[in-house]
Amino acid sequence: MIEDHSKTQGALPAPRSRRAVVRATGGGLAIAATALLARPAAAQSGDLPEVVTEFLAAWEAFDPDRITATFAEDGVREDITAGVIARGCAEVLQTVTNFFAAFEGAAVEHPVAFAAGDQAVESWVFTGRYTGTLPGLPPGAGEDLSIRGLTLIDLAGGLIQQTTDYYDHYGILVQLGAEPPLGTIATPEATPAD
Repeated sequence: MIEDHSKTQGALPAPRSRRAVVRATGGGLAIAATALLARPAAAQSGDLPEVVTEFLAAWEAFDPDRITATFAEDGVREDITAGVIARGCAEVLQTVTNFFAAFEGAAVEHPVAFAAGDQAVESWVFTGRYTGTLPGLPPGAGEDLSIRGLTLIDLAGGLIQQTTDYYDHYGILVQLGAEPPLGTIATPEATPAD
């Protein structure tokens, strides 16, 4: 069974201050960025293991079956931001299929990807019209979304053992109109006390 640790699945989250959002996500993007920068500079995208190259190509082709085929049978796909953990290929396939179904006109690019040993990191930018429903977000109404994130990849035996996704949840909420953009003045009514 897919583990869903989100607190607000399917419901619009209450408006929160940026500090509360960072605290709630545990600074996940900052942690992931630190891990990205701590990797050896010699590991460049040309040095990617074949399975990582296939994983990226499968995402760019929006092919859930190809993505799932890069995972070990007991592989794990963890979405830190949404609080969802998929264990095994059937659950990985389900989460990827559900994600793609929530968007129309989508595109993804991977500006940075590299590997060192049995680990890889990829940054990504996903864009599309949000028309479905994702954990922790309200149903889509055709909003254009651009989501930036990082995926940490653990490899074993030539396959992906685990992926861990970190992305900008606050940015999504701003694009959906559920949070005010940074730099705006929030009224006490719009921003509950922490």
